[in-house]
Amino acid sequence: MHKSDTSETMKAIRFSRYGDPDVLELVAVPLPHPGAGQIRLRARAAAVNAADLKQESGLFQDRAPATFPASVGLDSSGTVDAIGEGVVGVALGDTVFGFAVDGAFAEQTILSHWMHKPDGMTFDQAAALPVSSETAYRLLVELEPRPGETLLITGAAGTVGLMLSQLALARQIRVVGTARQDDHSELRRLGVQPVDYGPGWVERLTQQQTSPIRYGVDTSGHGTVPDLVAFAGTPDRVITITDSNAHRHGVRFSTGPGTEPEVAWAEAAGAFQRGELKVSIRSVWPLSASMDAQISFRDGTGIGKTIVSIP
Repeated sequence: MHKSDTSETMKAIRFSRYGDPDVLELVAVPLPHPGAGQIRLRARAAAVNAADLKQESGLFQDRAPATFPASVGLDSSGTVDAIGEGVVGVALGDTVFGFAVDGAFAEQTILSHWMHKPDGMTFDQAAALPVSSETAYRLLVELEPRPGETLLITGAAGTVGLMLSQLALARQIRVVGTARQDDHSELRRLGVQPVDYGPGWVERLTQQQTSPIRYGVDTSGHGTVPDLVAFAGTPDRVITITDSNAHRHGVRFSTGPGTEPEVAWAEAAGAFQRGELKVSIRSVWPLSASMDAQISFRDGTGIGKTIVSIP
């Protein structure tokens, strides 16, 4: 293993019981070391995802029970400071982003999948990419919309919805998306046709839509799957990442990550470098305020990722 000099402990966020974000604690833990095929980062940023709060609440405990004290967080960016056996194509000091193996909310993180950070992309923006871009790319692969066709996204202003919208537009796919009125101007700027979500959204969209909608993606989890099927004409062209009961309507539930997230990250990084992808940051919090970052993510409004900065 190649590594630089570091202390033998680090600060990291852990939780020792299930509950709300107030279960999170900043504690000193042993410094992790990369195994074969892994690298270690001097972390610079991590992103909050809905799965983090679900994990802490115990929602996943039946299929993936936590071993306390448990780590949290998947999205990480930083500078490589140790390299495991068999790793090629990366050197000490390289700036990368990827999936953290044992928690992203920590001063140093172990990655098993990673990609070099594009020039011009900040560490905060890089930390915002892994989960959202892998999910968006996976949805496009599973649906296979073609250029010129129209995709309807419920929850288009959410983190996955925004990423999906932009990657679809980069593929020359038309995008219609439901969102709060406050988010419509940003969606229009990106090239999305916005529709007010909430009661009556189906009627509003029906009145304003001029081209047929062929595909639908549910990222909102607000019971929109049957409506998406009605617009698309068949459940085969609808998919969800939030509605676990979608099978009742013949709709697929997509879950991940896939086995090769680097392919998804490459598409997102390429779109960023071509100016076809904007990575929005809603708020930034220090590592010591990870609890507040999660509460802000859960309760807040606005477009973009919630980031934990790790100086």
